[in-house]
Amino acid sequence: MANLSKIIKDDEQILVQRAQHWTALISELIKFIRNVFAVGLVGAILEALAGTGTLGTLLQSLPAIGLVHATAQPVLQPVFSLIPGWIPWAVGIVVVGVSTVGLVGGVLAHFGAGSVVTNKRVIQLKGLLRGKPQAAQLDSVNEVHLQQGMVGKLLGYGTLNIATAGGAGVQRINHVSNPLAFKGVMLHAKQQAATSLTSAQYSIVSGVPSVAERINKLNALYKEGLVSTEEYVAKRRNLIDLI
Repeated sequence: MANLSKIIKDDEQILVQRAQHWTALISELIKFIRNVFAVGLVGAILEALAGTGTLGTLLQSLPAIGLVHATAQPVLQPVFSLIPGWIPWAVGIVVVGVSTVGLVGGVLAHFGAGSVVTNKRVIQLKGLLRGKPQAAQLDSVNEVHLQQGMVGKLLGYGTLNIATAGGAGVQRINHVSNPLAFKGVMLHAKQQAATSLTSAQYSIVSGVPSVAERINKLNALYKEGLVSTEEYVAKRRNLIDLI
């Protein structure tokens, strides 16, 4: 995971952090295989319709392909005759090359990607080559929806869709390990951030002296002899229990 010391602020405390689940690598590999398969399939079908190539000849043995070929050949043959034979190969190589770059990028990004919840923010780490981290203040988080299919439940991962005020910051975190616990920590931290007040803030907001101020006042009264030892000990214990 990325170096959090450069991301976390001095007044922040990390509550939970998750590296991206290993299934993200499988997802990148599936994308690569899908793209390569699509290129091969399209090339084979075009060869079959044009009546060229070994694979195309084999596909023509299929009734459906053979029927389409017989119907479309008069139209397709002149068109295919105008296209140099290297062009389909060039297109296929480009698609496979781009898919390979995407696969390598996804693998590199996986080892730096992850998610973090602090007492102030939820942070999504993109990993290498995938851009800067995204963050949203907890008080801007309105809703968190968990998407987790049967496979996700078995393997322990899911997707969190986060609705924030104004649509800024983190919107979607894919392949989160133990997502239910992660969501719980996030919502609890949001609640704590919204309700927690320091003693000084409480004193200002409510107009009631803070516990520290009341203890100082009690100490002054005791030193002046206005409060007995028994009263002092009992009152001080009550005030400490409020902390």
